[in-house]
Amino acid sequence: MNWDAIAAVGEILGAMAVVVSLVYLATQISTSNKAVRQSSLHELMNEMLNWQSQISKDESLADLWVRGCAGDASLNNSELTRFHFYLMQLFQLWLQVEEESQLIGTNSWVVPFVRSARSEVVGSRGVISWWGLRKDRFPDDFRQIIENEILLSPGYHPGGTGHSAIENNDHD
Repeated sequence: MNWDAIAAVGEILGAMAVVVSLVYLATQISTSNKAVRQSSLHELMNEMLNWQSQISKDESLADLWVRGCAGDASLNNSELTRFHFYLMQLFQLWLQVEEESQLIGTNSWVVPFVRSARSEVVGSRGVISWWGLRKDRFPDDFRQIIENEILLSPGYHPGGTGHSAIENNDHD
């Protein structure tokens, strides 16, 4: 064997090593991206649980939530402000879920779970009223999702019958 043949074999082996390294690197990047997305989704679910636990731990907040969702006209300015910021926080979390679903798809159990719970809440009289005044603050695609969920919502009535404000035509 001459030196040219040995050099050619060396080049082929070197090229194969580069291809194997690139495949390995692509696999590692994919695995890393998946782990980051899962971690992000896990953190988002923790934020949702923290949001929910605020209601379960604070009787006055739970009362405000029930009254606000019902569209209780007797809410004072302070209560309306608290309800507004509480909903703003919730809608921001929902927006993050939708953004994450674009990255990871809807295969995760989290996305359908959040959408199912959200579809009940967005159908309540108080949330529909709040949304009507503030929907322009959100991206178009998210706005369309919420609008569709409002139309299809069974309604949210804590301790109530589950009939939506839309079914009763009293959501305007």
